[in-house]
Amino acid sequence: MKGSTKNRGQFPYTRMRRNRKSSSIRKLVQESTLEITDLIQPVFIIDGKNKTESITSMPGIDRLSPDQLLNEAQELYNLGIQAIAIFPVIEKEKKSFNAEESFNENGLVQNTIKLLKRNIPELTLITDVAVFVIDGNNKTESITSMPGINRCSPDQLLNEAQELYNLGIQAIAIF
Repeated sequence: MKGSTKNRGQFPYTRMRRNRKSSSIRKLVQESTLEITDLIQPVFIIDGKNKTESITSMPGIDRLSPDQLLNEAQELYNLGIQAIAIFPVIEKEKKSFNAEESFNENGLVQNTIKLLKRNIPELTLITDVAVFVIDGNNKTESITSMPGINRCSPDQLLNEAQELYNLGIQAIAIF
């Protein structure tokens, strides 16, 4: 092949497609993009006013009271992050055998949603229907691990999801 230049330098003009004969392989190797608008920022909330609490297992991440979260959410939104996922820390005193705080229309999550929607209506809010109860031994348990003890029915969970949606949550997620 000495002196032959027939196939050299033609890459921009010839693209080998032998690996892209089927739709599934084309989808597998197609290019994708990641934009700042695709990101979801997790946020951790605590009850109170003007409170910030470090999370030792996540350096640089804090639990914030709703008023502090509002400032953080506004900054995130201004940077182009259009969605946050809300993770509450419910005080132990507010947890009960029947998980009443989960259904409290003036609870931490509910009031935080109202505050954020009133001030940043275009911000996408995500949360889950996480009902935690206190079991007979005064331990916090998830409803999924306590089938015989928890008194929350699927209808109650659906009602909680509907109430969160009515407040402005755009997505109910399972975390």
